[in-house]
Amino acid sequence: MAQPSIRERIAAIHAQQLRGQTTPSEAAQWLATLGALVGNVLQEIREAEADYNQVYVKHLDTEGKANRAKIRAELTDEYKRLRQARDLLKQVEHQMATLKYLLRACESEMRLSGGKYGAA
Repeated sequence: MAQPSIRERIAAIHAQQLRGQTTPSEAAQWLATLGALVGNVLQEIREAEADYNQVYVKHLDTEGKANRAKIRAELTDEYKRLRQARDLLKQVEHQMATLKYLLRACESEMRLSGGKYGAA
């Protein structure tokens, strides 16, 4: 069975977050996983940006005007891939921030309740 892609792994964590009722243990595990995947996402951005820049340069050579070349280059699959990679990084950053907030809230709750998580 093939391993899930980086996007699939991030989407799975996102889906689990959306279901709610995340435990501190799950939040910490997901935070660590997302942190480890950031490097992969950054690598994808670098590669996609290099591919897009090649397309942009070709359009710049044929158009002669930067604004027209940019518009044409942004209609390509290379630009779509670049946008998807950048958007994925934003998603990961937001997910990580949410998990960090959740963990801080749980720590505060534990301190206020005398160290018993979930105590009434």
